Amino acid sequence: MSSKEAPRRGLLKAALAGQITNRQGAEALHITIRHFQRLKRCFAGSGIRALVHRGRGQPSPRRRPAALREQVARLLTTTYAGFNDCHFGEKLREVEGLQVSREFVRRVRVALGQAATRRRRAPRQNLSRCARWLNLSKRGSKPGCPNSSKPLACDKAERNESSPIGEDQGSTSRNRAWWVRQRGSTFQG
Repeated sequence: MSSKEAPRRGLLKAALAGQITNRQGAEALHITIRHFQRLKRCFAGSGIRALVHRGRGQPSPRRRPAALREQVARLLTTTYAGFNDCHFGEKLREVEGLQVSREFVRRVRVALGQAATRRRRAPRQNLSRCARWLNLSKRGSKPGCPNSSKPLACDKAERNESSPIGEDQGSTSRNRAWWVRQRGSTFQG
């Protein structure tokens, strides 16, 4: 009996004994008076079994046939071993002609005790936080990189040269100059 069904027994006994009204019982259970009357009638006829939901323990009417589940499980472990749920579901639809959802495939895989197979992201490059923020490459192929011949706009700003950062240098140079003002140093790659 669930936690939702447990307090019903005492209230229905009290209502049958005349200690509380149908309205009081319905308000206590947060249901309508009509529903409380129906529960009281079933409880008087069948006892505590009337409080348990009749659909409990019954298979879903939308459940897929056992033969389909077995066929998908067999294909998952043999022909399409190593496929992820989404790709496997696509192959079942396209190649095998089975109309199954990704969630159905996931349930079959979990019932078999298999772990999910998914592509892992490539490991991140080991760049310093400053290099990632400034989006600089190690080879110096980008304009304004410390390894290239052109000096950075933030180098001019640090030397307090009179040339302001112009519009032609773009927003990246302005961002670098702001970073220099905030941090007090430039990136020395």
